[in-house]
Formats: sequence, C-alpha cells, structure tokens
Amino acid sequence: MEKREICFATFARNEKVRLPIWLKHYSQFSSKEDIYVFDQNTDDGSTSNIECNVIPEPNEKVFDHSWIQDMINRRHKWLLERYKIVVFMECDELIITKNSENLRDYLINKLKTPNKLAIEIFDIVQNEKEGEVLYDDTIKISNQRKYWRPWTGAHKSTISSIEKNINIGFHGKDGCEIDNNLVSIHIQLLNIDFFRQKINDRLEESDKHGKGDDHACWDIHYKRDMIDNHINEAYSLMEEVPDWFKNNKWILLVY
Repeated sequence: MEKREICFATFARNEKVRLPIWLKHYSQFSSKEDIYVFDQNTDDGSTSNIECNVIPEPNEKVFDHSWIQDMINRRHKWLLERYKIVVFMECDELIITKNSENLRDYLINKLKTPNKLAIEIFDIVQNEKEGEVLYDDTIKISNQRKYWRPWTGAHKSTISSIEKNINIGFHGKDGCEIDNNLVSIHIQLLNIDFFRQKINDRLEESDKHGKGDDHACWDIHYKRDMIDNHINEAYSLMEEVPDWFKNNKWILLVY
C-alpha cells in the first residue's frame, strides 16, 4: 500500500465546543479523508455527521491517561502504516507556523528526512477585559484574544514521520528535534466560563462512569477546588501575544 503524505488526528469525548474549532483549523491544511477523530464514548452528538474519519475507541472512564497513552501509541503506529507523517494533537491544540507558512506544506518539507518534532505550547487566555463572549467563529481568535500563557519548558511531541513512544501527557522533547517555527496554541482557557463548565461536566461523568488513573492532571484540572487556582496561575503568568501571532493568517480564518 502506497502511503499518503500526511494526516491529522485527535481523540474526543463530548467536545461540542472544542472539536469544531479543531476540525475547522486542520481542515485548512487537509482534506477530510486525512483527518481522524478517535471517539471515546461521545454521547452529545459532537462526533455525528462530521466530515472526517470517526473511529470508535470505547472506554467509559474519564481522562484515563494510561489508556489514552496506550490507545494513541497503538493508533499512531496504525496511522504510520498508512501515512508518511502523523500529527496527533488533543482537540484543544492548534498548531501554527510562526512565519504563516501552510502547515501541511511546511511539515512535508521539514520531514522529508524521518524525524520527530517537539514544539512550544501557549495557553490562549481570556482576559477579564475581553468580555463574556464564548467564542465568535466568524472572527479570528487573534482578533478576540490578546493574551497567552507560555508553558515554560514544556513541549508537545506528537508530530513524527517515524514510530515513537508517546508518553503520558504527550509532553516532553526527549529524542525530538525542537522546531522553533511551530507553536501549539492551547485553547483550554479560550473562554473561562466554558473551562469551568467543562471541568464540572467531566467530574459528573467521572462520578457516573469512574475516572482514570491518578495522573497529575486530576490534581490540576479535575478537582473543583483547584479550578480557580489554575485560572489564577494562568492570569499571573499571561503576557500579550506577539505581533507574529496577531498577524498570523491561520489562527483562525473567518468561516
């Protein structure tokens, strides 16, 4: 079987807000047959009738990191049997090039020689001065949000043209080339009210179906008494986005 050039993949569970943004973003660079959503027990309709490959990966437990790690490593290997390059990002992560080059073209050229890439991560943060609008998908994110929080020292390492072991949390840079022209835009805090609601929804799901392993994310995100701490930390570390981001053509186009 001749391999196709590149695919973009994610996993999702009840992502009515973030998954459409993720799909719109990567559809700028890819046809629908090369986009994959691995669906973990979605029951809110958000993975129904969407124009991409939706593949069930059932697991009732919520945010089960060990299971997610095993599933992604298995699916990453499966995708590499079909594609020369695999980009596997969570559904609240949008990759852009700092120089505004088309992401697909950039990665195909960059990964002509087999390699694994690690990239910086930034949280887009809704500043309290930016109003209560959830998110207007007719306006570029960079025209709605002017602040981000750098993840100092953290990298996303799920872009590769060779098989790799993806660790829990999908962070780290061991064995990867750091690409300083690529950035992962994390939209978890794109709207603070949505973030609060998403955490509470996940906690209700975990009460009903059980939660996964005791990964650190449970202590940071999935405890009601930790939500404000996480938000306040982001506020304390946020800084104004640079000009290259404000002017970037890909984040996001008007639809």
